[in-house]
Amino acid sequence: MAREAVLQAGNSLDSFLSNMLNHYNIPNTANGINQKLDALKGDNKIATKLQYKGYYLGHVRNAADHGVDRDINAPWDISNETGFEFVLLTCSFIKAYYEYMNNVFEL
Repeated sequence: MAREAVLQAGNSLDSFLSNMLNHYNIPNTANGINQKLDALKGDNKIATKLQYKGYYLGHVRNAADHGVDRDINAPWDISNETGFEFVLLTCSFIKAYYEYMNNVFEL
């Protein structure tokens, strides 16, 4: 259940970032959350602190979705706490990004 929460929230974040790329007319050729964050940063449309908050989400989503991790030669298990945290942090990220767009700087 925790893995599914990460995957679903990760998909919503991925879609949100695609929408932001489209909003700013940035070519959406990026695959995944981290590359989309890089594309936004490359066009100066995201603050570094938000980008790094998003990287955490991208890496956890990758751990939940990509099977065996080359670094540990095993898949990561996703705890219930991580699943819950991921959903909350995804909502927090999206809220913070909208606020950033309106010159409100809150993490």
